[in-house]
Amino acid sequence: MRPSTTYLTPGYRFRRPWHSRPEFYVPIALIAALGVAFAVYISIVVANLEAQAARFNLNKLEQMESASVILDRNGKIFGQIYVENRETVPYDQLPRDLINAVVAVEDAKFYQHHGYDLLGIIRAALKNLTAGHVRQGGSTITQQLARNSFSLKEKTLRRKLLEIFLARRIEENFGKQKIMELYLNRIYFGGGLYGAEAAARGYFGKSAREMSLTECATLAGLIKSPNKLSPWSDGAASREARNYVLDRMRDLDFISRERCASARAEKIVVGSRQNAQGQSYAVDYIRQQVIAAVGWDRAKNEGFRIHTTIDVDLQKVAEDSLRANLERIEKNPEYNHQTYAEYAATFRKAKANGAMSDQPAPEYLQGAVIGLDNETGDILVLVGGRDFEHNQYDRALQAKRPVGTAMLPLVYAAAFEKGMFPGSLVEDSPLDNRAVMIGGTTGILGEWGPESAENRYEGPITARQALTKSKNGATVRLGMDAGIDPVLQLCSAAGIQSLRDRTRKNVIKPETAYEVHSCLVDALQSGTGRAAYTQFGLRKIPAAGKTGTAYDFTDALFAGYDSNFTCAVWTGFDKPQKIYRGAFGRDLALPVWIDIMNAAAQHYPPREIRQSVSLKQVEICSRSGLLATDKCYDVVKTGNGDTFQRRTTYMEIATAAQMPTEPCNVHGEPRARLARDLPASDLPRAELAVDLSRVTPVVLKGPTLLADKDPYNSLKPTLKPEPTPEAKKETAENEKIDNAIDASRATPTSGGAADLNRPPATITKSGGESSNQTTEVIPIRKAISVQPQEKPVEIRRAVPRAIPVKPLDQESVDETLLKSATPRPGDPSN
Repeated sequence: MRPSTTYLTPGYRFRRPWHSRPEFYVPIALIAALGVAFAVYISIVVANLEAQAARFNLNKLEQMESASVILDRNGKIFGQIYVENRETVPYDQLPRDLINAVVAVEDAKFYQHHGYDLLGIIRAALKNLTAGHVRQGGSTITQQLARNSFSLKEKTLRRKLLEIFLARRIEENFGKQKIMELYLNRIYFGGGLYGAEAAARGYFGKSAREMSLTECATLAGLIKSPNKLSPWSDGAASREARNYVLDRMRDLDFISRERCASARAEKIVVGSRQNAQGQSYAVDYIRQQVIAAVGWDRAKNEGFRIHTTIDVDLQKVAEDSLRANLERIEKNPEYNHQTYAEYAATFRKAKANGAMSDQPAPEYLQGAVIGLDNETGDILVLVGGRDFEHNQYDRALQAKRPVGTAMLPLVYAAAFEKGMFPGSLVEDSPLDNRAVMIGGTTGILGEWGPESAENRYEGPITARQALTKSKNGATVRLGMDAGIDPVLQLCSAAGIQSLRDRTRKNVIKPETAYEVHSCLVDALQSGTGRAAYTQFGLRKIPAAGKTGTAYDFTDALFAGYDSNFTCAVWTGFDKPQKIYRGAFGRDLALPVWIDIMNAAAQHYPPREIRQSVSLKQVEICSRSGLLATDKCYDVVKTGNGDTFQRRTTYMEIATAAQMPTEPCNVHGEPRARLARDLPASDLPRAELAVDLSRVTPVVLKGPTLLADKDPYNSLKPTLKPEPTPEAKKETAENEKIDNAIDASRATPTSGGAADLNRPPATITKSGGESSNQTTEVIPIRKAISVQPQEKPVEIRRAVPRAIPVKPLDQESVDETLLKSATPRPGDPSN
């Protein structure tokens, strides 16, 4: 068979096959070249990204800025110092429900992938593309850990690729549990809280391992948008996010349907944001001390565990009681100042509008509390105000306010040191304010009245009664007797100007301390603080205390103690002004003190304070302050007119030097000492009483009126008085007076009245004779004028001078100062 032959007709053009045409292979070649170039580029980028990912130090994953934790004396956390409020915990202290909740909403394939989920990234990209905005993130938990640990914040493809390579490297070096631990310790949970442990304590007031399923779901739900979904910001949005997490956990079989339904119905209790951020006066004071000791950076980043002397249980009782009682005071009808609620409303509004710079300082009623350990001086309680967020001024440590009558015990201590004792008498009567140049003249607390609305004075009372009843007038007089300088010196030595000085020293004698203590026990039981037991519920504990009210009711205080614990409470305004009329310390500060002392007694049981062995019991009369006698009774009249005798004595304590030695001179016979005992070296000598060179003599302008006899020898004074004629001696019989007749009284008439016409006295002699003696009326003589002397007579006084004194048996008769002025019979010198 012959092969066929094809002949081309003239004009025919030859065409190459389609695959050999330039329009085909040129684009293919270009695409191939571009592909090769892209592959080379990608390989270079990948190599570069892998190299860059390899340069990251994975040890930084565990180097988190950890807050320094503040612990109380019992190891309880009550504050933190931080840049990022974080407390790291190991994996075994993270609840399983929290781990499952985070996996359910953040990375369902966490346990299957090797750092990144390619399908998840593509799926998220498609959803975001169709939605027109970022709706879903495709990052795994490992990628999020890489991004947060190394600050990969740029929104670029290169950053995303680097994140993937870094996540793969993390997976190659760490197990899943370690990755989850690092993730939950690092991520932000809103409200300034970093890490699951800080978030659990901040939101729920408990550690992470103690959280319930509902609380775990709440934390997991706010990871996508921490500030927006925080329970503090939007409770409804937070609950919606929580329920979504619970549904995802149910769908992935992490929890049963029953647990899911129960958790959805549960209501969570969210704590105060202020407490979570550690915004309190005690934490701020400790923070300042730590920063001063170790520096700012170390204190905020190195995670110190700071052990303090604060008792967090007592601290909470003090803060809650102060807040509640000040709110009660603001409801008093006579209180007409700004309230806490009014200022808080304006504060929240200004904070929401970003106008905090225009917000004025609060002017509502403030308070402060400080409590000390008696043995060590440690601060157990420190409250500097009502709200640290409103105002950071620490009134417990920075304010200098008058303590009012709360300082009275120091005045009495100074007096007891000077020799007085609780039974010494002091005058309780009105005291003109001009005597001490302070205070008012009328009204409550005017004229230095007692710390009471009655303003009743009691006259002479014992020092114990004056301190127990807070008698201000009596205290001023007692302080003046003791001396102002000793009182001020005692206050300074006691260190009341600063509570930060923990130096232990004795500033008064133990006997004086117990005497004042016994008075303060009475003040709490029956004095100005008696409402502690009768009204406010103080437990039956051995305690003592003193109320304090400043003049015009600008400050109200109460300070008291037991054997273990001392506590002081203050209320007032930052700018001193009257709280209201009658705002005594027993009504404002005492209730807070009682709440704290009752709580302290449970933690630190008090004991009786022992009396000093040198103090002895002595029965004295409260009317005289002297030793009691059988006659120390007062006649008291009852309401129906009957009278009865009431014993006026009681048992007092005193040292041997303080104890009175004389019997009562009010109910017995009065006795007065006419001579003063002086040591031998203190014999007086004459000396000018004043320096006449500094005194201008007063020249009389008129004559001095004298009687004509000049009985005092004013014109011609003599050193030796003129001798008086001796009276005639009478026999003993003539001097006897009949006991049947009282010569000193008028004889009553039959009508019961004295007979004024009868001679004043009838004296019966032994011989039976009686003689009536009438008083001779001496006429008043005319006064004569005497011209004043040209030069005043110098007035001299006696001053002690050391003169050697010989014993009486060695003293010369001629030289002795004790020689009788009347010569003895038979004296040769006479």
